[in-house]
Amino acid sequence: MTPETNLIQFREIRDFSQVLSASFAFIRQNFWPLIKHPMLIIAPLIVLANIWSYFYVQQQLEAPPITFEDLLQFYSDTAWQALPNLLLGFIIFGIFSSMVYAYMKYYQESNGADVETGQLFRLAAPYITRITIGGIATSFIILLGGILCVLPGIFFAVTLALVYPIMMWENTGIFDAMTRSANLIKGNWWNTLGIVVILALISYVLVFVLSLPVMITGIVIGATSSSGDFTQFTEIITIIGAITGVLYYPIYLIMLVGIALHYFNLVEQHDGTGLIDRIDTIGDDDPRGPGGLDAPTFQ
Repeated sequence: MTPETNLIQFREIRDFSQVLSASFAFIRQNFWPLIKHPMLIIAPLIVLANIWSYFYVQQQLEAPPITFEDLLQFYSDTAWQALPNLLLGFIIFGIFSSMVYAYMKYYQESNGADVETGQLFRLAAPYITRITIGGIATSFIILLGGILCVLPGIFFAVTLALVYPIMMWENTGIFDAMTRSANLIKGNWWNTLGIVVILALISYVLVFVLSLPVMITGIVIGATSSSGDFTQFTEIITIIGAITGVLYYPIYLIMLVGIALHYFNLVEQHDGTGLIDRIDTIGDDDPRGPGGLDAPTFQ
């Protein structure tokens, strides 16, 4: 996009509906660069993940579990094979999230100037490891809370919702980001829960729609394979799953952008930094933005 386009201001106090409408407006305005730049970087990793999935699916189809006990035994025996792909999934999502937020930060600091993929990756690179490990840590805490009881899992999912944007915009470590997220959400927990639930519902509906080809393929294969040998369908299942998996990434934007704008909403309520910045830039007519910014300098 160009700087002349109507810019969406991040640092604003917004109510529930305004956070949602601003999120979708930003995605509509910047959809192509939000998707193009991260996908060019993570594409080789997605290919690698799908190759690994191919062999895992093939093994599963060779002896499909019949009973629930068979299913548990299969996953118990093959858990070590799924672990590398799970880790790779966290890395892919960490890169994707880092580049989406780096794009948002660049957009914010450059008044919507265009950016090249390599330049954006360099801006995102210092955050990728932290955001990836942060994703693993928060997922573990949420999973542990969910195992102990459903309600603690929900509580942690909401309380830690702002960890990613805090690490990007405030350049904090993982545990500092968790503490900061809890402090910002304190007093706004129910509002944050509502935003997370709505964003998640929209995302899950879209994921379900995209998953229909995989479900239908599974039903057709089960109905047409009289011999019980499903290995001949491994390629079909893997290809459809790979295409569907790639299509999930535009859906991830909904949650990432929505959470980021809610983060700025809470920061404004808590710190009022956006108002202070606007006061500081009164009288600055430089078209490049506040302070005559040539290019963002990430901390």
